[in-house]
Amino acid sequence: MDIRSVAIVGVGLLGGSIGLAIRNRFPHVDVLGIGRSRERLDVAVQCGSISRYLVQPTSQPIPADLVVICSPVDTIAEHAVAIERNSPQPILITDVGSTKASIARMAVSAPCPRFVPAHPMAGSEKQGVEHALAGLFQDRLCLVTPTPINSAELIAKTNQFWQHLGCRIEIMTPEEHDRVLARTSHAPHMVATAMVQALPTAMHLCVGSGFRDTTRLAAGDPTIWRAICDDNATEIGGALAELITELTHLKQLIEEKNPTAVGDYLESAKKVRDDLGS
Repeated sequence: MDIRSVAIVGVGLLGGSIGLAIRNRFPHVDVLGIGRSRERLDVAVQCGSISRYLVQPTSQPIPADLVVICSPVDTIAEHAVAIERNSPQPILITDVGSTKASIARMAVSAPCPRFVPAHPMAGSEKQGVEHALAGLFQDRLCLVTPTPINSAELIAKTNQFWQHLGCRIEIMTPEEHDRVLARTSHAPHMVATAMVQALPTAMHLCVGSGFRDTTRLAAGDPTIWRAICDDNATEIGGALAELITELTHLKQLIEEKNPTAVGDYLESAKKVRDDLGS
């Protein structure tokens, strides 16, 4: 990797895992943490995710060749614009946000041509740099969603950076990203949350591994997911409406006591899930 220094804005689970991956694979690269909490940044140093840090806002110059923004989605565009405007040298900026359309629109209007939005599809319901993993991005898909003002050179450099961390790359528009992720990530999280909310307190002692596995996503950081819901509300709403239609159909099959139809439905779903792999 021909980058000498990387700055990570927000050194939590994802930011910390990026730092660990870089330091393990490319020990010559200086990994700088940027944040507001000296205490949390000290923990990141102790965990080995960053080599040093600066407690400062992104409106101050960041001495790095590449900056990865790992903050909640409702702050990413603001950080990207501030970093680009205040950088003393040309740098590449990317991010890990799981929504893209509104971020891309703000980056174009700023304009912020050195910011190439991306979304590595890796993570956990766990929070904090303490749970960071150097191999978190290995063999994971990273969706790169360039804006119309990104150069081909910067897009290529962004692809290469995520590939160096172990990711497979797919290019799509920010709008397509949000449509897809609403159905593959955002709506599933809301379903897990609704299942937890629907469970009567008196039944908590009877919860088994099936319920725990199905609702694992509901343990995710509410602050992060509140911002995702707000930013991708239309697509998430559409995805949930589609799911409600499917659940209504399944409910009808069950209530009709039609074992053949229910069995066919379950077999069809099993085949799709088996094809998706582990």
